[in-house]
Parts: sequence; C-alpha cells; structure tokens
Amino acid sequence: MSKHKVLEKYINKELSFAFTGEYITQEELDRDFITIDYIISNTTIKSYSSIRRALHTKVITGILCGFGEKDRYVYHKKDYIYRKDFEEVLLNFYDNVIEKDKALNSLNELGIEVCKYTYWRFQRMGMIVTHPLLPKSIYFIKDKFEDCRVKLIESYHQYRSNQWVRDTIKQRCLGYELYKDRLGTPLSTFFKESNYSVIEKGSDFNFYGVHLYSMDGCLAYIDEILSNGISYIQGDHKYIRTIDDLTREELNNLYYTYEEFRQLLKKIDEQLPCKTARFSYFKRYKVNVIKISCTPIYYFFRKEEVDKLINDSKRFLSKEYVENEVRYLTDKKIDRNFFNARNIKVYIHPIICKKGLYIMRDDLPVLKELLEYENQIEAANSMYSRYMIELSTLKIQFKDIDVINKFNEYVLDRSNNSRARNTNTKALIYVRLYNLLNNNIEKNILNLPLERKIEKSKDLIEKAFKISNQCGKVMVSFINNHVIPSIDISIAKERKVHYDIDKYNDDNFTTLLVAILGILDEPNKFKKLLYNRTASSSILYVLVHFVFAWRRSDLLEKLPKPNLKLIGYDDGLKFLEDLREDNFKFEEYHGEKICKDITEYIYRMNLKSYKNDDKLEGSIPAIIYKYLGLLMCICEGNRQYVEKTVSNKYTNKKDLISPGGSSNESINKTFELFQIDIEGILGKPFGNLRGTKTFFSVLSKQFEELKMCVSKAVSDLRAHKENGKEISQTGNKYYIEKDISKLAVGIFARGTMGCVKEYILKLVESDYELLDGEKQIEIFNSLEMKNTEIEKVHKELYQRNTDLDSFFKVFQGDKKLAQEFLRELIYGKSYSKHSDCKCLLKARINANNNIIFEERNDITKLVDCQIRNDNCIGCDYLVASRLFIYEFKDLINEFFKQFEELHDISSKKLFAMVFKKKYTPLLSAFKSELGEDIFENVLDVTQYKLFNKQIAEIKLIEERAN
Repeated sequence: MSKHKVLEKYINKELSFAFTGEYITQEELDRDFITIDYIISNTTIKSYSSIRRALHTKVITGILCGFGEKDRYVYHKKDYIYRKDFEEVLLNFYDNVIEKDKALNSLNELGIEVCKYTYWRFQRMGMIVTHPLLPKSIYFIKDKFEDCRVKLIESYHQYRSNQWVRDTIKQRCLGYELYKDRLGTPLSTFFKESNYSVIEKGSDFNFYGVHLYSMDGCLAYIDEILSNGISYIQGDHKYIRTIDDLTREELNNLYYTYEEFRQLLKKIDEQLPCKTARFSYFKRYKVNVIKISCTPIYYFFRKEEVDKLINDSKRFLSKEYVENEVRYLTDKKIDRNFFNARNIKVYIHPIICKKGLYIMRDDLPVLKELLEYENQIEAANSMYSRYMIELSTLKIQFKDIDVINKFNEYVLDRSNNSRARNTNTKALIYVRLYNLLNNNIEKNILNLPLERKIEKSKDLIEKAFKISNQCGKVMVSFINNHVIPSIDISIAKERKVHYDIDKYNDDNFTTLLVAILGILDEPNKFKKLLYNRTASSSILYVLVHFVFAWRRSDLLEKLPKPNLKLIGYDDGLKFLEDLREDNFKFEEYHGEKICKDITEYIYRMNLKSYKNDDKLEGSIPAIIYKYLGLLMCICEGNRQYVEKTVSNKYTNKKDLISPGGSSNESINKTFELFQIDIEGILGKPFGNLRGTKTFFSVLSKQFEELKMCVSKAVSDLRAHKENGKEISQTGNKYYIEKDISKLAVGIFARGTMGCVKEYILKLVESDYELLDGEKQIEIFNSLEMKNTEIEKVHKELYQRNTDLDSFFKVFQGDKKLAQEFLRELIYGKSYSKHSDCKCLLKARINANNNIIFEERNDITKLVDCQIRNDNCIGCDYLVASRLFIYEFKDLINEFFKQFEELHDISSKKLFAMVFKKKYTPLLSAFKSELGEDIFENVLDVTQYKLFNKQIAEIKLIEERAN
C-alpha cells in the first residue's frame, strides 16, 4: 500500500481532526478525506480559492500531501480536507442561519424595504454572518433573526405610523383632511401626554423610517380628532346622520354646502355667520348641521330643513316693513308695546340672524283692520256713533225685531242727552246689551201678553246683571221705559260669595320643609339647581315661606341678595363652578354669615311692604342658616350667570327670585326633578297666601313651646332676684303706725310670692299704687299666676344672673379686652334682632376679633349663643339702648357727686382730665346719635354747666398763680 508524505497539517482545535503522523496511506485519504475538486463537484461551493483559504486559515481541517518524492523533492502537492470536520462545520452553520433571500422575503411581507442601511442595522444588531467557506455569502443568524422578526411582526400589527392615522381619519371623514386642523393636538404630543407607547425612528425594531405609535393610542387619537373635528347640531330628529354611516354621495345629494346655504339666505335678505364664528351660532337655524373642522372648515346643512326654513321665513314681516304698510293709518310709534296692545304676537329672531321685531304675515291685515277701527272710534263725535262702530265689528247676524229697534232708539236718546265725557265705556255697555238681546230674542215680543213680556224681561235683566252691575242697571232702565213702561221690574242680584282661603295642614307643611332640606343636604341633588335660575328660584320661593311672612310681590322684588364676599367670592359664576367641581364646601358658618347679613340688611334698610307700606320683618331660624344661605347663594350665582350670558333686555336680571320661578307650573316641574310631588304633599297647589297663613299657624305653636310670654316677663323682672344677702324690696310697704288690719288683709290676700305679682302689676298698671287696698287686692286676684310659676321665674332669674356673672368675669383680668368690649358695645354694630337693642355676645365676639386676628369660626367657639331661637326677648345678653343710657346717666351723676365732694384743686384738676378723656367722647356720641332732646333729658344740664364753671375757675386760678 502506497504512502504519501504529509507536508503540512491544518488543525482547528475545536474540531475533531487530530492527525499526527508524517505519512498517510491512500486508503486513509480515500476513506476520511475529500479533495477540493470533490467539494466543487458535489456542493454549492464553487470557489477553489475560498475553500483553500478556509483550509489554510484553519476554518476547516485537513492536510497537504506530497506525491512522487525523490531525494526529498516532491513532484506534486495536493490538499485534502477532513471529511468529518467539513461536514460538521457546514451542518452547524446551516442549522443556525437562514438564507439571505428567504429572510429578506419574509421582511418584504411586513413592508420593510431592504437597503444598505437595513444591512448595517442587522449587522449592528449582530445578526448577519458570512459563510465559513464563502466570505461574500451573507446569512442571518436564525435565532436572532426570528426574535427580531417576532418583534417586527408585533410592531407591524400593534403599531401604526403618522401617515396611517392621517389616511384613516381622511377615510372616516369622507376624504376631508381633518388631521390638518391647526387647532388639533399633534400626534406626538397626544402620545406624550397620554403615556401611550411609541417606537422611535431608527430604533432596533423600527425599519420603517418614521416613528411608530401603538394602535390603542392611534385609535384614541382618531376618536378625539373626530369628536373635536366633527360637530353636530340637531334639527329634525329623523334627519340626524352620524359620520360613520354617511356616504360622500349622500353628503353631496342631501346637504347644502355653506356657500349654497348663504346664497339661499341672501335671497331673503338674511346672512349666515362666517365659518370662523362659534358653532353655537348655527343653532338658531334649527336644522341638522354637520361641521368638519379641517382646513378650510366645511359645513353641511340638511336640504329638507333648509327649504322649510326658507319657506317659513316668508311668513314673517319685519317691523320696518310693517311701519311702511300702516303709516297711512297711524303716526304712533311702532314697537313691542304697540303690537302687544293689539294682541299681535311679536317674534324676535324668528328666522335666522337678523335682530329686530317681526310679526306673522297673516297678522298684517288684522292689524290694518284694527287701526282702521281705532281711527273710526277716534273720529266718532257721540256715544251713538261709537256704539254703531262697535256693532259693525261684531261678527253676528243682526235681527230686525221690535225690541232691538226700540233699543237702538233708546241708545240714540241716551246719547243725545248724555253729558258724559267717557263715551267709550257707555258705548261698550250698550254693545254688550245689544248682543244679549240679539242672542236671546228670536221674534217680536212687544205684542206678547203682559205676563209673557214680564217673564221674558226678567230673564233678560238677570242675564244682564251676570255680565256686570252696570249692564243690569241699564237693562232695567230700558225695560221699564220702552218694553213695559207701566210696570217697574227689579231683580235682586246675587251676592258674590267670597271663600276664605284655608291654610295647609301643619304636618304636611313641615313634611315639605323636610323634603326641601333633603335636597339642599345632598350635593348630587342641589347641583341640579346650578345654572338653572328658574328651578333654584322656585325652591327658594317655597323655602322663604318657612322664614318670612311676606307677600308675593315683596318676596320677588324686595328679598335682599346675599353678599358672596362674606364667603370669599367676588364672582357668582366662580362660586357656581367651585360648587359644581366640589372645590368649595358650604359650611354652617357660611350660612350664618349670609343669613345674619340678610336680616341686618332688612332691618337697616327699613324695607317696607308694597301694599300697605308696613315695615317688613326678617328673622331667620339658626337651624336653617346653612340651607337657606346655600340656596340664596346659588340663586345669586344663577342671577349673575343670566346677567352675563342673556342679552335679552326684557329678562328680569335684578331680582334674586325670577318672576317665572314663582308660578305653580315652574314650582311643580322643579320639584318633579327631585321626584317630589308638592301638590301631593300639600293636598293643593302651592300659594303665597296659604303658605303665609300656615307659617303663622306653625309660628304661634312654636312661640307657645318656647314660652315667649314667660321670657318677656323674665326680661322685665330682671331686677327682682335674690342676691344671697337680702330679700327683694319690690312689694308694697305697710307701716304699723297706720292700719295693721290692712296689713293682715294684704298679706293673706296676696299669699306667698306676692311681691312678684306686685311688681308685675306696677309694670302693667300705671296707677296701681294710687288705688286703695281693696281695689288693689281685687286687681291682684285677677292676675292668674301660680306660686309654682313664680318660683320657676325665681330659679330662672337666679340661673341667668349666674350666667351673666361668669360672662363678665373674663374681662376682670384683661383691661384691653374690657376697653374694646365697651367701645364695641357703644359704637359697634353688635345689633340684636330688635330695634334699639344690642347683644352682649356679639359685642364680645367683635371685641375679640379686633384684638385677636383670628378666623370668624374660631371666635364663635369662644362664645356660643345659649338661647338658639329666633327672638332675643328674654335673653340675658340683650341690652336695650335706653337701659344703657340710664346706666350711663347714673354713672355720670355719681362722677359729678364725687367731684363736688373734692376740696383740693389738684384733685379736681385730675377729675377734669378724666372727664375730658373718658366721658366727653361718650357725650358727643350720645348727642349725635340720640339728638339734643334725649341728650338733655339724660344729662343734668345744670349740674354739667356748674362743673364746667368750676373747671374754668380752676384754670383761671392757675393762670394767675403763674
């Protein structure tokens, strides 16, 4: 067996070839090796140089054999490749790669165009490899390519380009470039703000050369563009078509374009708003409108509705046209009042855009006829002439019978003998009676038997009285003078029955109040009243009947508006917005501020009733502060909203409650919004008179429960109390040296606690003390007060005295607070609910506010009202101005007394300085507030002049000493 010398070995340590010998047999070469020619003949590899390079670079393994060796000289050399390693290299390579053409075809299916940049992208991603034997042959690593392909497929199905969004919008919008709307949000900005996924241009898995956007985000963006770019105005419901099922052919055939509609309106002297105007301006047309907000804007108007609109416009005539038509009939000013006086219905903006007044074309002949009639009436120079003119306007068939002819003669006779200036009223009476005769008499009756004539005459007289008293009297005169002159016929007319309006049931009235408070307690409910002035006015109109006993006209025109500044708002619209968005919560103390300001306004402005000029009273229960305050603020916000948004000058914008809100129809509809049947609760429609009567009924019961009479007595008997050291001295004094029998009778007649009764009688009976003993006992016994009641008064007085002592203790250690308290009480606005009275509690609160700059709700926690009702009578903290004046009078008299007792000049000089600083400002304020008459009654003028004289003498002495 021949052997061949192995000249060189090409070994790749990662492969299995490990030949080490110097010679190899031909059998081994044939069995384990292949030649390059064999590879070229049996594989797709056709390049000698590529195979030889791969062998020499040890990509594959093999040997270089020499043939014909002699004297160490080899005549022929040949390369052999190790079969096993060659196959392993190729198999491993082909198992892990995918052919270039196959890979690129799969990418083409996804719309990816291959270019140099694409290869560079794959190479950067480490995806491209070359053939181990053919360096110029490109392959893709199978695993990496498949991963890339999966992600590319995902981006292909789940991501879209900007152009796709544009094309989709254009397709759904019937080919209009809605995307170009400059007012729209750019796609990239929308995705950034909405946090949708974006594959940026140039990223590893984006081969499309543009940004890719997630499908969910694209669809959301399309919906937003369509909703913002396509607007609808609903006209006739049967013509409504959405853009989804509307075809371009339908749009062209069933709708007018903006320009076409504008030309149609131009023919009837109307104009269309410009395309850039607010879309809401087109609502007045009441036709279906489709707006496509692209560039430029497109409008489409439903043809059937536009045609109807154009035809309807021909039914109206403008005020200017009517003026020209009737100018020969009247020189009066033609305006709304002119038409309303003649029952001609007036229309404002009846067609489209033009402002002004319009009437129906059919009403013009009626108007002309009326004006001709008015001219005839004005030209009539007698009552009979006016009577005949009025008869000519009646659309009846006149009968030629004897009674009617007699009646015409009667009217002519009365006209000739009449001196009345108001002939119109008399003429109308005669016309009504003529019509009565014409309708109730079918034949001549003057020749009928007397009984029959009397019967018929009485029937006519009764019917005339049913028209009016005046008509009845004239008919009696006519019958007695022309029909039956020999007999006087008189008919007793029926008296009108006046039915008293009954009140509502108290329980039902209270149930309605609970229902209203339930509405105002739930934000989801009272939000229905926002921006709805009529509804809020209806609720407020009903609620105030639980607070004020005012007439309807006073409630509508004199109810004060709430001061929104008290709760931090300068603008009612901002208040409504914050209330709707839950940015503001209306609390109890907000309502207290509003309601107290309302009552203060009513009192200070001295509001009076329209009907009788009586003073209007306003007292709001504390328990309803929050609800009434909230509702009044809502009504004020709605009023300001109407004031700013409604341009109609005839709309009532100044009153808190709109006039329409007080009608039964509005009240019922408003309560139906909250599933409340107000007529079902009350048993009858809601009315002002019934509501006021029920209010007084409920109020009287409340007064009894609060024992207001006892509270009044306690207020007057405040000085009658035990102080722990001595008993009261208010009873009658009987002296032993006079008549002891009278003393015995008085004691036994009066009984225990008689001193209290004595004091009451002194208060209410001005001459009680001047009466003799027997008369006093008689009056005393008529005063029905039990000892238990008197004892209860004593206890209540003692308790209230204790409360007042604790109230004033707070000022003992705080001089600044005490001074501020007195200043507030004298000069401040701490008024009570009654005239000429002030409240100690309010004075203390205001004094605290002036010293400690805290929030109002913090201050109110310092002093809480202990009475908590709607009336200050009987309250310990009520101070009457007159009582304060008398207290001051005693104080200043005591000062003068102390001054007189001084002997040294220095002390008097010091007292003079105190008087100037402490009392002079008070005296000035008293004089300016109460007037000179009351001032002179309070102050001892003589003593005051003497004081001033002594002060002047002291100054004179000091000047001489110096």
